Amino acid sequence: MKYIIDLKKEVDGFVPNRLQYAIFTTALQLVHDRVAEPEDIDRAMTHRLAYFDLYGSTMQRVLTDRNFLSDWTRETIEKVDNYFRSKYSVGENGSRINDKKLWSDEYLLHLTKYK
Repeated sequence: MKYIIDLKKEVDGFVPNRLQYAIFTTALQLVHDRVAEPEDIDRAMTHRLAYFDLYGSTMQRVLTDRNFLSDWTRETIEKVDNYFRSKYSVGENGSRINDKKLWSDEYLLHLTKYK
């Protein structure tokens, strides 16, 4: 199944590739800084990316630690926050994150058939 990603302006590289580059450079840095071994990075990526609170203090500390300079505006943060809050709303039994976790588990199980 193909999905359309509507870019607002031209940039080098495809969006999924650019996201992969960010993950890859962080993985290299974690190994270089002796925070994790390659096999630990592999396990983290193979067994799922964990849920995180994008706007919480933890994310800010990580970005500061990585010397990641952002020029995000309050408007940008609110736009992203509003989108995800509307897409993954809180339900009767709490956050729908458990539904996403279940989907992720089932998808990863499906992928193991091809290893």
